[in-house]
Amino acid sequence: MGQRRTLARGTRVLGALLCGLLALTGLGWTVRDLAAAAEPGHLWWSWAGLPVRPGGDVPVTSLTDLFLCTVQAAACVTALRSRRSAAAALAAAGAATVALRLPGLWILRRDEVPPSGAGLRDAALLTAAGGLLLGLALVLLAALGRRAVPDGPVTTGPEVYVTSGFGPFTPGGGYAPPVSFGAAVGGPAGYGDGERSRPRGTVVRAATAVLLTALAAAGAGWQVHRWREWGSDTYARQLTGGPRELHALLQPPAAWTAWTAVALALAAAVAVVARAVSARPPAGAAGALFLLLGVAAFSAQLRVRLYDRLFSLPAEQLLEVLTELFLLFAGALVLLLTASLPREPSGAGEAAVPAPRALPPGPPPPSPRPPGW
Repeated sequence: MGQRRTLARGTRVLGALLCGLLALTGLGWTVRDLAAAAEPGHLWWSWAGLPVRPGGDVPVTSLTDLFLCTVQAAACVTALRSRRSAAAALAAAGAATVALRLPGLWILRRDEVPPSGAGLRDAALLTAAGGLLLGLALVLLAALGRRAVPDGPVTTGPEVYVTSGFGPFTPGGGYAPPVSFGAAVGGPAGYGDGERSRPRGTVVRAATAVLLTALAAAGAGWQVHRWREWGSDTYARQLTGGPRELHALLQPPAAWTAWTAVALALAAAVAVVARAVSARPPAGAAGALFLLLGVAAFSAQLRVRLYDRLFSLPAEQLLEVLTELFLLFAGALVLLLTASLPREPSGAGEAAVPAPRALPPGPPPPSPRPPGW
């Protein structure tokens, strides 16, 4: 038999606790920003990239904090409920947390942080450092906390038998009423449906992989274009952060966020093509990140009434607007397709359904005695 590797229960509980702690930290900073905002809507426009300062200080959170809270909460629930997907969920949440918290370690230590945010800088720096450490811990738990468990037959009911015409032998002795010769009875629920559902699963996987690759290509293409258009010095500030690019204390630079989304989408596409059971969490995370980026861009464009003059825009700006709409709809579609991805692996190591086997020949069923025997 093959060997599967799943997280032990104690490891899953520990990972869920770490994810819950990270999610609650991000939620706490979001509540703080909402309380400091003159209007709750101002915080969203700040997340969308508009020059709206929701409070007197520089806000702490950004759109990436909403994404991280969502992914961490989902990983917390998955770790507690699914032994098979727990490792992938913890690894995806940990990797995203590490990638998006890492820039804060050098940005928040600079002297260029606006004075209005100086009072919160130390707390934000502690949050970034703690997020980085806990994210690394999640990745290590997912990589090192797995144990081998033997594969076994998938059974959700009695074993499958092929009748010999008299019916299957019952546990209490004797034979059940006759059924058709050669009929399979008592099999697992859904037995025989695997072959019919395989083409649908292949189509879903192919569509998910194509969309993830297209999202990664769109994001990478615009980043390469901006690097060539702006020059290496200006683009480096967009990648590593600078005083003009700092709109929120925990916000990673725009180019850094874009490349993180590209890397996440490519990793998820590879997992989907490899038909790995671990494909669902990274694919869902990539779809959620691109969906949030698309929704933020779309709402900001509506706010400035960009669509009122859409067809009078320069060709490059029009293409950028259409790309952001593509991110929105493709990200939403990836989320829907991810929910339809097969939960069980296929191929080597997959638990097999036992093949039907015939009952040994037995005596014929008893006939009723004649009257007065």
